[in-house]
Amino acid sequence: MENNAHKILGIGQRASEKDIKTAYKRRLKRLRELYPDAEENEEFKAKAAEYAKAKEDILKAIKRNAEIKGLSEEAYAKQQKQNRLFVLLVVVIIAAIAAVAALSVNGVIGSGPSVNKGGVVAKIGDTEIKQGLVDGLSAYMNYANYGQRLDSFTEEDAEVAKNSTLVSIIVPAELIREHLEAEGKANLDKEAKATIKAGIDKAYGDATTNQVLREQFVPRTSVKYFFELQEYYKIFKEEVMAADPVTDEQAQEYYDENDTYFNMPEQKTASHILIADPDHTPEKLTEIEDILARAEAGEDFAELAKEYSEDEGSAESGGALGSFGEENNFVPEFSEAAWALQNVDDISGVVETEFGYHIIKLTGITEATSTPFEDVKDDIVSYLEDERTGEAADALKDEIKVEYFGYVDPDTGEPPVVTSALKANVDAAAAVAGAIQDAETPDAEDEAAAEGDLPDEDIPTDSEGNTNDEE
Repeated sequence: MENNAHKILGIGQRASEKDIKTAYKRRLKRLRELYPDAEENEEFKAKAAEYAKAKEDILKAIKRNAEIKGLSEEAYAKQQKQNRLFVLLVVVIIAAIAAVAALSVNGVIGSGPSVNKGGVVAKIGDTEIKQGLVDGLSAYMNYANYGQRLDSFTEEDAEVAKNSTLVSIIVPAELIREHLEAEGKANLDKEAKATIKAGIDKAYGDATTNQVLREQFVPRTSVKYFFELQEYYKIFKEEVMAADPVTDEQAQEYYDENDTYFNMPEQKTASHILIADPDHTPEKLTEIEDILARAEAGEDFAELAKEYSEDEGSAESGGALGSFGEENNFVPEFSEAAWALQNVDDISGVVETEFGYHIIKLTGITEATSTPFEDVKDDIVSYLEDERTGEAADALKDEIKVEYFGYVDPDTGEPPVVTSALKANVDAAAAVAGAIQDAETPDAEDEAAAEGDLPDEDIPTDSEGNTNDEE
């Protein structure tokens, strides 16, 4: 899986976390150039989600390797903070990143035993979380954010997605709600309820979404719960920001510390053909020279790569290597030859490396860009506010008891660590509300359900059986 993820982002196996995130940012920038109608384009959203998943798969593998090597949690957190990437994205892309982060980085756990469909799987304070909510919310989020049906996943992948939804979405949200209830701030006003209803109507107003959710037996109460999370988060964020607001000076400091994320050096894209021959025999040299002659004569380079290249990672895609800068992860001989190509469609001579013989074709050049602080200040402030709010939510687990029933981390045998992925909820809700196309008006059954008339067996309840549904 990780090898394929590297291919998707066009990076080498030795890429650092910074390289991975930079490559991801380049991919998204190029994608936005190809799809001016990004917010309405399904191909754009699908590709963006694919890039996001690839990034998170690789980062998860790096973290796992760090743990294997004995890197302490504190050292890893420091490393992550130093390499943190802030990417400025349109709302649909933010949703894709945030949702994948929620299902991958922030508290991912391996597959563990499930409990029966209606059973209680966790308890946060006095609130019981049932399996039905976990299943329904996982199915909705996967389809709303990536267009993927949870029932198309392998059993193991579906289990991981569900476990992650519980740990990274539901538990942090319930910690916040419990905290707000204790302070008398958990009652949602009319505006919040109207926003929740609008989100539900928008989701079910799309005929395809409506059908998919019904086919997967996703109760409307799970969708309603998804939008309720956003409103509780907003109240909590206001509380946190009132006590500890983000200043312009802090935003400037973040910009200065992460200047390479806002100032992109020149990038190039290339394809190559490899004849694998570590011994560099004359026969293989003759073979690559014949292919070079055909490429220089005008034959399609991509087709030649598909037919002759022995690089399994790129041959099927016509030898495509993706984007790279002057500083890259290629072996020195290859890097020097690739960067020396100056014009699109230029083809190198035969390049000899430890892997054998290569031919390289330059397929694109992206000029260096610089983003002034004032252009991104508001986005950085928003990012830091969400980060600060997430940290405050994490701290609530020291005040409110969290219990798991049937969910364990197979590597440790312990319940998974509760972490915050609440920015995912806010951004994903905004994306869902704005990205799903308008369709037919919901029928009377849908309208009634939107008002809360469906069974509430999957809604969180307290120890006395009361729900959190204010409507």
